[in-house]
Amino acid sequence: MAKKKNKKPRHIKRFSRRILIAFFLFLQLLILAGVGFLITALQNVWWSFGFITVALWAINFIVVVRILYKHGDPEIKIPWIVVLLSMPFVGILFYEVFRQRSLTKKEKKVLEKIKTNQVPYFLKGKAAHLSEEDPYYQPMAILESTTDYSMFEQSKLTYFKNGEDFFPDFLEKLRNAKQFIFLEFFIIHPGKIWDEIHEILVQKVKEGVEVRLLYDDFGCYSSLPSQYYEDLRDEGIDCYPFNRAGFLLLGVYNNRDHRKIAVIDYDFAYTGGANLADEYANIIERFGYWKDTMIRIEGKGISSLLALFLLNYDLSKRSISDYSKFLSHEYPAFENEGALFSFGTGPEMLYSLRVGEINYLSLIQCARKKIYISTPYFVPSNELLQALELAALRGVEVHLVLPGIPDKKIPYLLAKYYIPHVLAAGVHVYFYTPGFNHMKTVLVDDQLAFVGSINMDFRSFVHNFECGTTILRSPILKDIEADFKEMLDASEELPKDFSLTTIQKVCCALLSIFIPLL
Repeated sequence: MAKKKNKKPRHIKRFSRRILIAFFLFLQLLILAGVGFLITALQNVWWSFGFITVALWAINFIVVVRILYKHGDPEIKIPWIVVLLSMPFVGILFYEVFRQRSLTKKEKKVLEKIKTNQVPYFLKGKAAHLSEEDPYYQPMAILESTTDYSMFEQSKLTYFKNGEDFFPDFLEKLRNAKQFIFLEFFIIHPGKIWDEIHEILVQKVKEGVEVRLLYDDFGCYSSLPSQYYEDLRDEGIDCYPFNRAGFLLLGVYNNRDHRKIAVIDYDFAYTGGANLADEYANIIERFGYWKDTMIRIEGKGISSLLALFLLNYDLSKRSISDYSKFLSHEYPAFENEGALFSFGTGPEMLYSLRVGEINYLSLIQCARKKIYISTPYFVPSNELLQALELAALRGVEVHLVLPGIPDKKIPYLLAKYYIPHVLAAGVHVYFYTPGFNHMKTVLVDDQLAFVGSINMDFRSFVHNFECGTTILRSPILKDIEADFKEMLDASEELPKDFSLTTIQKVCCALLSIFIPLL
């Protein structure tokens, strides 16, 4: 029997990786800035650098024209132009490092094969047809035309208003798995929750259950050792860290897998905002009470989340799964359960439209009476901000719930920057005083809802791989409404004259220019 290689203690591996990555990234930033400032200084000393100055401005001009010519959002174009014009050399370097990257030829071939294999299993047209008579089908009709997936009826939904409700159900379903377990989460953090899940997965592998796992490499870089996926593979778990973060500054590292997907056999699928860590179950306290939501799907609606998982899994493994096996399953039908549409979003290299933002816009525009929104980060695009203001101005009762205790200071400050704008239009804004509401949930007119991983900020709309489910007239809508009412009772409503200090306004105004690039 071959001897196992000696492995360093995991805490040492985690520490080393954090220090190395941080050191190399900081070193590269210093080099970029130093080279730029050196060239600028030398221009004032040697007349020959006048030629270099002209050349740099010419390159700058070409890059600016390229940005202007390229189809895209002005809210992203303008910050880049500001950077390029204010820092001629350094700006070009930063643009080349952080701009969105295209796929490699190999990745494009894999993606084409994946889409070719998936398309036959998702039929189009039904939502568009129904929307002609019923406007509440319009958000699903839009998703139908902007994604590769489709609307499903006769699928049963269950709503979990917090981690304390979700995890016991999830663990029970894992223990009963017979065929496969597919998991895709942004964060895995060792503790009571993950240790119990890990133990179940190892046992299931021994029972012959196929276990596949994706976790985001950057999302877990402070919680897991760099080679943790190898440990899991040794245990029979087919595991891949998504988009491994390296030591070089590259824009592709902005594209994180922020999805939360679990599919167990053909019986259950879960999605929402919760990661696999103890704070999501309030076993430990971080930022007060941690409020999050998940949904469970039974029936044909599972197939969209299954396809989304397989897409990222195959991109990570550079392989093609047996789609005919996984997507041709015959599911049970559940009556009087409304309709649902699960979908994914991602960077422009894979998704030509910002589907997550489009979905929020269509839900808001569909509202006639009342909207409830919970989001941990509120850094909206101009279109989303205007949609909320117009909804309130046309008489819709809009309730926006933000964290009372934030996990990140800068996004929290930026959210406050936008609050006076929506308050002036008549939107009701609340801080969830018990703690941090991480839930990304919307309810419209007791008719439509959304539960998923998509925050209301540019990181979710532009850079991350995200997912979620738009829901129409499901029985769980009453559970979502009851949850929102409980949240409002526990929250502090902000006064109409809420405002920031002058210094805060200036800081936020400057930050808001560059937020689309982060």
